[in-house]
Amino acid sequence: MSYRAAIFDFDGTLVDTMPHHFEAYRRVLATEGIELAPETFFASIGGIARETIPKLLRGADCRLSVAEIHAAKQQTVGKLFADEPPPALETSKLLPVFHGQLRMAIASSGSRAGIEQILAALDWMHYFDAIIAGEDAAQGKPAPDLFLLAAERLGVRPSE
Repeated sequence: MSYRAAIFDFDGTLVDTMPHHFEAYRRVLATEGIELAPETFFASIGGIARETIPKLLRGADCRLSVAEIHAAKQQTVGKLFADEPPPALETSKLLPVFHGQLRMAIASSGSRAGIEQILAALDWMHYFDAIIAGEDAAQGKPAPDLFLLAAERLGVRPSE
């Protein structure tokens, strides 16, 4: 079998953004009097925001809607990324190796704005033929929707 494309997850695969995301959610929820413990955060992440935020709230009363929490979190994490871009992880060393050899995409439950902000800061935009973000699919991981859409946008079968 020969491969024609590579699809990468983003957070925790190419860059270590989790400390930034935790801090952003912690700050936003703190404004509502809700304490977010690291273990709650790390047990709840992985899906798209509309799936993750209710898990973070754990039934706590909150005057903000899920959409409002997400918007405030995105604004906060954007500032954190601007102040200190997340570090690249070892997997990112594959990008220049695969560049020009395989079509490449990102398939992430994260938001497009955050992904593109980091890609621009790291000068990685040119590596990717497609970027699939949480807002592009009905379901986040572990559902395969993001990855199947990435393969479609790359013009390859998932097996390729």
